[in-house]
Amino acid sequence: MNKRGVLSLSFGMIFSIIMIIAIVGVASYIIISFIGLGSDTEVVLFHQEFQETIDEIWGSAITNKVFSFNLPGNIELVCFGDLKGSTYELQYKEEYDEFKEFSSNFEKENTNRFIYPMKFAGDFAFSEVDRISLTGLGSDFECFEVKSGKIEVRLEKGDFDSSVRIKRP
Repeated sequence: MNKRGVLSLSFGMIFSIIMIIAIVGVASYIIISFIGLGSDTEVVLFHQEFQETIDEIWGSAITNKVFSFNLPGNIELVCFGDLKGSTYELQYKEEYDEFKEFSSNFEKENTNRFIYPMKFAGDFAFSEVDRISLTGLGSDFECFEVKSGKIEVRLEKGDFDSSVRIKRP
């Protein structure tokens, strides 16, 4: 009598199937990780390009221009300010409170540029931009919206200024 429906797999066949599933799983994880690196890289490039622009303006005599910088699409705001300060735009209270809550004492003391939401900015959610003055903002903490992956900021420096002022465009 023939038995139907009996499936006989050797140990080698089962082991091979398990290995194929494991390899596909690890490859998927690696591909997803590399895709995530693209966003982190854009944030790092934004930070470098912004600092280079500030340094270039700082070295010039007089500048008053609107500059545009690229950011990943999942970034909503770039904020400038002081987390120790007490004045901020009420429309950014939620972001200010979140930055203040999740920053270390070192970050509160030594950073002046913040990216929101922090989870998409990686290690560059908090950073310090050298040679800038926040006096043109009107408050101790102000944010600029990222529209279509770009942020526009007016950068000014007078002939006798020691730092570059950041203003709204």
